[in-house]
Amino acid sequence: MAFADQVTMLPLRVLFGVTLALASPDCEVGWGYEGRGEPSSTNIKSFKDCQASCHDHDQCAHFTYDYETQECWLLGKEAKLSSEVSSISGAMQCQLPKYDRVTETEEQRNKRIHRMVASMAGNVAKRSKDKVVIGVAKHMEYAARDGYLAQEKYNNLVVVLNAAIADMDSESIGKATSSGHQVLTRDDLNWLLGHMEGIKGPPPRPDEMHTPDTDTDSKSASGTGGLHSAGEPWTNAEVKYCYDKYISLSAKNAVDCAIGKIREELPGIHFTNVGYKGRGACNTHPAIFIQSRDSGCWSNIGMQTSELMTMMGLTGNQKLNLQVPGCNDCGTAIHEMLHSMGMAPELTRPDRGSFVEIQWANVKSSEFSQFTKNPHADTSLDYDIMSIMHFGKFAFSATGKETIVVKDAGYHLYTSNPDEYHLYVIGQRNMMTKNDVLQLAKMYGCTSKTSCGIRSTEPPTTEERVAKLCVAR
Repeated sequence: MAFADQVTMLPLRVLFGVTLALASPDCEVGWGYEGRGEPSSTNIKSFKDCQASCHDHDQCAHFTYDYETQECWLLGKEAKLSSEVSSISGAMQCQLPKYDRVTETEEQRNKRIHRMVASMAGNVAKRSKDKVVIGVAKHMEYAARDGYLAQEKYNNLVVVLNAAIADMDSESIGKATSSGHQVLTRDDLNWLLGHMEGIKGPPPRPDEMHTPDTDTDSKSASGTGGLHSAGEPWTNAEVKYCYDKYISLSAKNAVDCAIGKIREELPGIHFTNVGYKGRGACNTHPAIFIQSRDSGCWSNIGMQTSELMTMMGLTGNQKLNLQVPGCNDCGTAIHEMLHSMGMAPELTRPDRGSFVEIQWANVKSSEFSQFTKNPHADTSLDYDIMSIMHFGKFAFSATGKETIVVKDAGYHLYTSNPDEYHLYVIGQRNMMTKNDVLQLAKMYGCTSKTSCGIRSTEPPTTEERVAKLCVAR
């Protein structure tokens, strides 16, 4: 068996004949030891098995495990760590970090988020082919590792987020979280938005309910009391859209990224840019008018026909808004685009009570409608707490305390081990999960990834179509 950096001095546990009762350090997820040579063993199924082999070897003090290649390296002493997205490294007695995002102090949250950003940025710097992105990522990695994110601009974070998401697919979230990665959530992005340089004054929270302007050329469909029902899929699986002439470049890039990721998963769904006509209007109806002029991250749910919008006294096209900064990252754009395509928040399912509990005492009374159940929502797929369509723990909180608590059953799509629950945190804004893709495929009648189209159903009634004119977060 290959063994990196053999040493003559045995670990203290061997000299004393006992395992010392010291506080276990955290394993480093997304980092690997440099210069470790050939793997000590291969076909290792988990980092715990790799770590156990270190325990069983008298001269091992540290290890690196790669969950993609299933290779394990044993080291006699600690070496320099380098960012490696699928690696887990640490001392022989290390444990995966356990963060309680409900009770964590500000100092603990600061450390956790800096750690996540450093790992993400380091891996982007290694994998990207774009010199500009590499430069930004390296700078962000150093800033995050040294604890100086507050001095960085939020848009630099967006560059790193979008580059990281570009390498993800629908398998990534489940694989990453099960391996100990802490993925950024909407709550984390809100925290970063409030702590990073380049934002003047208290930033508007991008997950707040946004009430559109009432001008006739910018009025959006919001007259249904906030009812969140699944929207109408786009005819023939063709999603039509256009960009506001004055949209921020970073918001446009986020939407381009989002469309690209949806296309990768389901190329049978088509996206057509029909072109800008004028304020609030594309060259055709129905179409999504994508803008960044207003506050918040929001969109209409599903296709809104011009006939129905006219009946409601609305002009122009349905809207999708990405506030800059705050909503101009690829993951948030995916979330809003899926709303525009007809997907509602995961917790509007009628069976949600079996999986999550709403803490109504902590919810802003003006936002109760955000948690309205849709009695007709599809429940044929497992409830997915890691869905990109799920709200975060603190969504619409009036008290700063959590508004959504996950029950044991909510974790069971991913794990039945309570010791692993902390790995799965609601509100992730990175990438669609496998269930998100399956749900979208069902909505669009996809018989394969490349063949999608609207299923033959009875046309919705006027009342049903009116009920879908909601604004979603």
